[in-house]
Amino acid sequence: MKSLGIVGYGSFGALVADVLGQKMDVKVVSRSMDKVPEALRSTMADVAACDYLMLSVPLGSYREVLADVAKHIGQDTVLVDICSVKVIPCQIIQELLPDTKLVATHPLFGPQTAREGFKDHVMVICDDQSDAEQAQKFAAFCAELGMDVVHMTADEHDRQMAKVHALTFFIARGLFGMDRDEVVLKTPSYKRLESLIELEHHHSKDLFETIQLGNPHAEVVRQGFVHDIDALARSIQEAAARKEF
Repeated sequence: MKSLGIVGYGSFGALVADVLGQKMDVKVVSRSMDKVPEALRSTMADVAACDYLMLSVPLGSYREVLADVAKHIGQDTVLVDICSVKVIPCQIIQELLPDTKLVATHPLFGPQTAREGFKDHVMVICDDQSDAEQAQKFAAFCAELGMDVVHMTADEHDRQMAKVHALTFFIARGLFGMDRDEVVLKTPSYKRLESLIELEHHHSKDLFETIQLGNPHAEVVRQGFVHDIDALARSIQEAAARKEF
């Protein structure tokens, strides 16, 4: 991998540009070019001509962005999808760029956990949606960076992430309104809860909606959780009615 083009310069795009910019030629195009360091600024034509092109945009922007990419992408350029969900974005990519070699991935880390680099972090590669040769090369590249590579299908990824991401973020976002200002007595478990809430404060609305609405399995998991919470609340009320204290 000699050159990497990045479309989008949000927190993750910036992280990748910073870490990999020390190892290869990185070019960036973004709607907010004023936030991109001058040395990285480029055009869609140049970005799409790189060896690898990474999409770092919200799922809701995929169709618009890919329509623009399709006008410029080189014949030998490999598209790397890093969306937090996999089935739906891969379907959109196959629809709009059917002849482009794709590596469907999900980095299980972000700017808050990988500031110093990617070593020991997990990279998921969905082989069923990826070009076999390019997926193998990308996996080898990730291993060179010290990452742990996990292979699974896009659907299995989304099934697991419906619990790992969608449910976790749902609970954390639901706790935003909790009054924590006057809490002094903090147990270790309460501190872990606070850490979860603080981490969610770093996630954008676009990322939250991608994880909740872009995962076909997320709604079932959310509904199951809400059902269990309602049942637990009712059981406490029933127990309270039997007590005299």
